Amino acid sequence: MKLSTLEQVILVVAVMLFFALMVTFGGYMAGGQVRDRAAALAAEGVTVTGEITNKVERFGGLVNGPKYTWWLELTFKTHEGQTRNETVKVDQAIYNSSAIGPVPVTYIRSRPTEFYIEGRNHNGADSEILAAMSFYGAIVSVLLGIGLVALLVARGGGGTTGAPTPVASGAMARLQPRRRPGQFGAR
Repeated sequence: MKLSTLEQVILVVAVMLFFALMVTFGGYMAGGQVRDRAAALAAEGVTVTGEITNKVERFGGLVNGPKYTWWLELTFKTHEGQTRNETVKVDQAIYNSSAIGPVPVTYIRSRPTEFYIEGRNHNGADSEILAAMSFYGAIVSVLLGIGLVALLVARGGGGTTGAPTPVASGAMARLQPRRRPGQFGAR
């Protein structure tokens, strides 16, 4: 099947619209999770004194050049008496500014695996990035949707393939010139 140039453009715009909608939906859903987590921390947050027990710098992968990651190992005890040992990935600046020793930890009482270390993880930039993904994805989706509709209208709309339209037999008889009896036409 060979597509015309216009049909190829329509296909590309439709695929771009699909991906823009996916970015919009993904940003909205992930942003909702971040907002829910922040609300749960505000409603059920319990602050205890934890301790950074170790700082680990890891090197791995050479696909895009050397890559370092920085981790803080943390331990804290919940009010229910459960001891949690967690590892938190941080950026290099936080890694360098963090010292081994006590640190305040806020965790969600019903989900102690979700916690916050002031200034060290789960910053507000995540929610801002996800909100921007959702907002700009929606704008691009609307523009691509309008463009797709305009292209479909320019194409001729409702799925015609360009084949000739069948003519009713009565109409066909009217279109043919009348012949006199005994006249067979040109050969």
